[in-house]
Amino acid sequence: MKLKSIKFPLLLIIFTISLDFLIGLFAHELYFSKSSKKTNPLIYSFTSSNDDIVIFGSSRAKHHYNAKLMQDTIGLDTYNFGSGGQNIYFHNLLLKSILQRSTPKIAILELMSIDFEVTPSEWNKEKLDILLPLSTQNKLIDEELSKIDDFHDLKTKSKIYPFNSKFYSSIQNNYFTSIDHFNGFVPINGNSWRGDLNRIDSTFENIKFDEKKIEEIYDFLELCIKNNIDTYIFISPTYKKYLNKSEYHKILRKIQKKYKIKVVNFLNHPEFIEDSKYFKDPLHLNEQGANIFTEMVIDTLNKESELLKRIN
Repeated sequence: MKLKSIKFPLLLIIFTISLDFLIGLFAHELYFSKSSKKTNPLIYSFTSSNDDIVIFGSSRAKHHYNAKLMQDTIGLDTYNFGSGGQNIYFHNLLLKSILQRSTPKIAILELMSIDFEVTPSEWNKEKLDILLPLSTQNKLIDEELSKIDDFHDLKTKSKIYPFNSKFYSSIQNNYFTSIDHFNGFVPINGNSWRGDLNRIDSTFENIKFDEKKIEEIYDFLELCIKNNIDTYIFISPTYKKYLNKSEYHKILRKIQKKYKIKVVNFLNHPEFIEDSKYFKDPLHLNEQGANIFTEMVIDTLNKESELLKRIN
């Protein structure tokens, strides 16, 4: 009787571990399949990317830079790694992952206030939890998540847990494939913004910098410089009229004092703030606006990049 009472829990444990292993193995293969890498920019970014021109940033990068248009015009492989809601911690981790495989020729960082301002915790490193499945293959991600999540090592002991919220998307990526991006660029379709132009009369002198984020920006730029990557910081248009200095003024001044990095600021650009038809909302260009802006980015690179001058 005593043997039976021990045997059942033991068999249950063995069964549970075996089930976790088998389902986890299946989930892993689905998530990292060739089809998933092709259809899911996040998976491609951290596992397979090998591009000449790389674009980093949040949703404003994702929706503003037509990487396919840049690639076709410039003639170099281009990918838009913009990821909605992510900040400099994500961008820097991605750059480090890319450099393990290859060295881009040109890097563009679309800077946003969440990259350097003090923000609620959900806009800090906590956003990196989206990378949990990738931590099973990427040591850099695994180490970073271990620093910010006390339970990370426990979570990855299970083969299923890292993928338990990804089954639906993995099945879509493998069996119902639909690519909704163009080299990572996701155009915003729909009606133009109908609201009034927001006129901002502020000097932003009391802006609160997050020093850890600023150090992360510096680390990102120093990595680019160390690897001889032609690096640019862009700030794409918003449907806002700044009557004085914008919230970007002080951080850009800090960066330019420290590094010889080309900064291109499209805030207050007359072609955009005079016509709301180029915007989906005050922070995001629609497809028409993105294509016009991308042409301006291409023009800037052709004028400023010594690399492109040599190639052309």
